[in-house]
Amino acid sequence: MTQGKLMNEGWVQGYVLNSFCRKLFRDNHPRDSLKHFFFHTMSEYFLEKYTTQSKKEKMKECVMNAFEGAGSAMTLHLSNMLYFPSLHMQHWFLFIVDLRDEKYIFLDSLFALTIKKFTQAWHDCGLPSQRFDEYGILYSRVPKQNNGHDCGIFVMKFMEQWDPRNQPSCAFSKDDIPSIRVKICNEIMFSKHNVQEDAKHFIWNFNPAMYIPGSQ
Repeated sequence: MTQGKLMNEGWVQGYVLNSFCRKLFRDNHPRDSLKHFFFHTMSEYFLEKYTTQSKKEKMKECVMNAFEGAGSAMTLHLSNMLYFPSLHMQHWFLFIVDLRDEKYIFLDSLFALTIKKFTQAWHDCGLPSQRFDEYGILYSRVPKQNNGHDCGIFVMKFMEQWDPRNQPSCAFSKDDIPSIRVKICNEIMFSKHNVQEDAKHFIWNFNPAMYIPGSQ
């Protein structure tokens, strides 16, 4: 997990955010939480990060498959919230579709293009029609970072804590980020859903004297 840059001052890579989304899904199934946490690759299509028509079609197919897979766990249009961690110019932000209150929510930044492509993907997947053109746009006040590398950690905490019906919705600040990094790393590594038992065994039995010069 160190390679995913959960270490202090590391920039969080996409697969770490995806692992965290999977953990949130496993810990609280959508049929109970009424929330869906999608991999960041969904937003790659919403933000039009394709250079050829063939890549566009391939990314669109991945989005359709993700919507269909999520719908098999909990019908999408009956859910409350859809979460899309998104990356733009090496900066993570969170795009949320609040189906219950009919809002588009951006935590940290605004990219109107995201809305356009989301609604297009929804219709392309043949999902029940929604009044997306009547949705409001909300810029929620959330904790702010003071550097260029903590954005991924903030997005993971937003996914975990943010709720428009709870105030304050995020109970952390930039000063908590170092300890949050450690907490998230431990939660992912030692999650009951993590099948990498060899990695867990290595950490449980780690002997620094074998790897760090002068530690004996």
